[in-house]
Amino acid sequence: MSYSGDGPTCGVSYSKNAVVSYQSAHTGYENDETSVQLISHSLVIGILLALASCATQQQVISPQYEVVADVHHTMELIVDPAADIIWSSAGSIITAAGEQELAPTTLEAWAKVESAAAVLTESGNLLMMPGRSVGPDWDEYASGLISTGKLAMAAAEQQDAKALFDAGASIYQVCLACHNQYLVDDTAQ
Repeated sequence: MSYSGDGPTCGVSYSKNAVVSYQSAHTGYENDETSVQLISHSLVIGILLALASCATQQQVISPQYEVVADVHHTMELIVDPAADIIWSSAGSIITAAGEQELAPTTLEAWAKVESAAAVLTESGNLLMMPGRSVGPDWDEYASGLISTGKLAMAAAEQQDAKALFDAGASIYQVCLACHNQYLVDDTAQ
């Protein structure tokens, strides 16, 4: 079996005995080399170049971040408003006028809940940052906020009112457990 192709500047022939013949249209010079040798040499050169570039790469420097809000302000300005949007969009309330469903009824309202759930979820990462984290238990509660927030995000994306209610309950449990351990009552002094 053989293949030959002629481009504008060279001819190439391949045959079953793995000999490659190159002929330049400009010079008429012909060079025979086995394709196995050509591939082997190219592969070795490629690996050596890759290893050399890895050896000479400089250490990657992590970007600097700055903790701007303390834990109190992170809770007050980021976590609480996001959680409140989720909680006020799940379940129902009974008033003098009757039972009122709280689940969103428009695409825009569901998008607002999904956005709040994303903020709440990412807040777990904010709470684990150096300068805010106070230890392994704290980080476990923050991780719980991430996992329950993801449930709320999925529920809002799927527009599933029951799943949003369940996620809201899970978020409440994580918040309550953390507050029971870490929330200091300033009025108790």
